[in-house]
Amino acid sequence: MWRDLENEPLKREEDAMRIYTSTDLNEILELLKKYNVKYIYVGRLERNKPEYKDVPNQNFDKFANSWM
Repeated sequence: MWRDLENEPLKREEDAMRIYTSTDLNEILELLKKYNVKYIYVGRLERNKPEYKDVPNQNFDKFANSWM
């Protein structure tokens, strides 16, 4: 029963990373739609995460404003 879903957590983790790090607005929007995301929280932990620190803060604002 679970055989087909064994990689699902890994796929979701990779997609979450792409949402936070991609500079491609279309890619971000597609992933947000895929998971029916309504809210994205970008707090201290997210901003301090080493994988996300190279992403400009404006990137979050850019896709948030166009997504609404």
